Amino acid sequence: TRNLVLDVKRANFSGIVFGGRLHQLPSGPFAGRLVGNGAGFNGTAELSAQGRYQRAVVSATATNAILQGQKTLRIGRGIVDADIVLFEQPQLRADVQLGDASIDNLFIGAARGKIDYRDGQGNAQFLVEGRSTFPFRIAANGRLEPKLWTVALPGRANGISFTSATPVRIVPERQGYALLPSNIKVGNGTVRLEGSYSDTLQIRSSIENINLAVLNPMLPGFELAGRATGQVDWTQSSVNAMPQAQGWLEIKRFRRNSLGAPSQPINVSLKGSIDASGGGVSALIQRQGTKVGRLQLRLGAPPVGPGDWIDKLLDAPLSGGIRYNGPSDLLFSLATLANQSLAGPVAVAADFSGNLRQPLLAGSLRSDNLVYENEAYGTRLTKLRLRGVFSNDVLNLTEISAKAGDGTVSGQGVISLS
Repeated sequence: TRNLVLDVKRANFSGIVFGGRLHQLPSGPFAGRLVGNGAGFNGTAELSAQGRYQRAVVSATATNAILQGQKTLRIGRGIVDADIVLFEQPQLRADVQLGDASIDNLFIGAARGKIDYRDGQGNAQFLVEGRSTFPFRIAANGRLEPKLWTVALPGRANGISFTSATPVRIVPERQGYALLPSNIKVGNGTVRLEGSYSDTLQIRSSIENINLAVLNPMLPGFELAGRATGQVDWTQSSVNAMPQAQGWLEIKRFRRNSLGAPSQPINVSLKGSIDASGGGVSALIQRQGTKVGRLQLRLGAPPVGPGDWIDKLLDAPLSGGIRYNGPSDLLFSLATLANQSLAGPVAVAADFSGNLRQPLLAGSLRSDNLVYENEAYGTRLTKLRLRGVFSNDVLNLTEISAKAGDGTVSGQGVISLS
């Protein structure tokens, strides 16, 4: 029989042009060389046999490289050196380095990952530092053995240090992996994790007194503040199966500090669950011991049949509503409008329908004594009166009136919520 020959004349991936020739050896593996150039990248992959097993040696560099896609990845400098042999237990030696890289608002000043793994044991190290809105530095140092993997996790995000109290322990099993109970210290708080991954994914997690500011590097523009305590239990029989999950969360002195409009601190209590019959979330909002808001969101049975469980959940029937009678600055801060602020009481009552992909609202908004300020234009409106009606995906402002200096303003308008 003739062995397979692959002649790659020209293959283009995001501006990188690949070419080369591979031929199958009598023992089964492929041999040959692939070359890739373009968009700031330059590299080779040498394929050969080690006995009856496939071997690949990869060497590549990047200089001022740009990868175009849904998002643009820019790499100032990068190096990849890897040697892989696909034994029954794969052998991997690799060193990957990255510098001056960015995607959207995420900037990576330096990153490096190294692994040396053979005969079921080895070592792995990883380090990345950069910033989004806030700086971060994350490292991992792992020891890989046939019956136990241990990983130490030191790092720092937005000025908050985190580290594994003891190394995280992972047990490789015949059909998957087990994460033994592990504690990670985050500032003055603690994250606890345990679970398993095989045909079924099971996770039991809890957090205690976690400073929400640690999330800000991963959520640019949100500028969260507050302390959170809670628990989530998650079981999922397959990747596409609807999970069974339940959890609760208590957030003390929650704030959104959008520029020019920091919100007043509130306490939030959340409970939620999802399963094959649907799910829901309930929330209670309190300020200075007084209830100012309540949210009830319910999901009916998701569609059956093939498809991703998240898509099914987004298409599940939606019901419930929100009732809020409290400070407007909390709701206004969620809009993240720079150099603008809104203060004063507001009342919102709205019911939900439709689905999460296209939620529909019916209800009203009322306020009689708001103060609006826009620092960029020097605008200050006082005694601002609003009347609005929620209709599907729009808010119809049927009445707007306010004092502006020695004069008054009035009008109507429509705000799209889609």
